[in-house]
Amino acid sequence: MHDKGTTVMSEEYMEKNPIQVADRLFGAVELLAEKGEMGLMETAQALGLNKTTAFRILRSLIYMGYVTQNEENGKYSLTLKIVSLAHKVVLRTDALCRDGLPDRRTDPAVLLRSREGDLRRAQSGRDRCGLAGE
Repeated sequence: MHDKGTTVMSEEYMEKNPIQVADRLFGAVELLAEKGEMGLMETAQALGLNKTTAFRILRSLIYMGYVTQNEENGKYSLTLKIVSLAHKVVLRTDALCRDGLPDRRTDPAVLLRSREGDLRRAQSGRDRCGLAGE
């Protein structure tokens, strides 16, 4: 018997995402993050989808602001919106301020190159946590 409100999921259930579209959307995001700019057919083949389904997935991601399409070559790539989400998570997480950091001596700076080629410096919460000088 399980406590009220506790959900136990079988291994069989956990092997496949119960919401197929979520699996496809995040699959496309992860693929573009790994490979960079890709064409429609290349994306469809890599995801194991037909061209129409891949197109609808990419259009949805464009609508939501996670993907952009290059007007010159028609290829798709991620926007920096995913970085914005990650930044929000980092700001809410106090784990960066605890002693459990992997290596407090490493520089947490990350350089992000935007489509226009300008460099932006994004920092973790180390300065805010008082760890910058360590």
